[in-house]
Amino acid sequence: MSLATTIESSRSTLGSVRRLTSSLAVTWSLTSSNCVWI
Repeated sequence: MSLATTIESSRSTLGSVRRLTSSLAVTWSLTSSNCVWI
């Protein structure tokens, strides 16, 4: 029970971290392309 809770918690944490990383990557690429155009 405790192990399952820990696994579920780490999975949700990993998911949110991946979501944050992907949004940062998108923001970075948009900023980079804007700098190139300027």
